[in-house]
Amino acid sequence: MYKFGKIVQWIAIAYFVVVVATAILVEVLVNTGPDANFAGVYLIAVTLPLSAIGMAIPLTGLAASLMYVGFGLVQAAILWIIGRIIVKKA
Repeated sequence: MYKFGKIVQWIAIAYFVVVVATAILVEVLVNTGPDANFAGVYLIAVTLPLSAIGMAIPLTGLAASLMYVGFGLVQAAILWIIGRIIVKKA
């Protein structure tokens, strides 16, 4: 059981790294790419289900990217807490 808790914690860290990397990729594509119409979809897809709530908030550009990264941080924190609970119970 203890190993599973540690794995969940590493998954939380890896998830947040993926969210940040995706946000950086989206910003680079939007600012330098000739056709980046669907670049933001990647960030929304990575941060689901909280990003579904965020789509109702009227933000654009860097502010929207930071909002989705914040959602990713919240979701990674939830995964981390779940991992800590599993480790403490073991």
